[in-house]
Amino acid sequence: MKKNKINFNLRNATADDIEFIFQLRVQTMKKDFDNTFGWYEDEQRKRAADEIQNAQIVMVEQKNIGVIKIISKSNELHLHQMQILPEHQGEGIGTELVRKALDRAEKLNMPVTLLVLKGAAAKRIYDRLGFYVTDEYENNYKMCWQPKRI
Repeated sequence: MKKNKINFNLRNATADDIEFIFQLRVQTMKKDFDNTFGWYEDEQRKRAADEIQNAQIVMVEQKNIGVIKIISKSNELHLHQMQILPEHQGEGIGTELVRKALDRAEKLNMPVTLLVLKGAAAKRIYDRLGFYVTDEYENNYKMCWQPKRI
């Protein structure tokens, strides 16, 4: 059953958030990694810390419930990571986060790129919002969204 959409806020992440981001990855991505690349805890801790300067923590009522990392490159925005706690999935938060990134990209007239694991439920959000597969690898897809003006 789909839950009602709820309000959320974003705040810039700090080094103090790395453990939360790691635990979030455990809850949201371990199964998908087990089915593809394999789960290597040291590597996943590094990924949690990776690009922390570009990370924002998603909050509902002062509680951390997710993370999004968007990297601004010279010719694109790259959606590096996005995870939402399982109990807050289906509330429209992930879709809204991606829509905000697309609005930003539209204003900058830049594409948005990402990598998504094969079999990950998140791919449905990206498909629905107009991303398309540009490359297929053994365990993931590279996807792209183009602004209308290009």
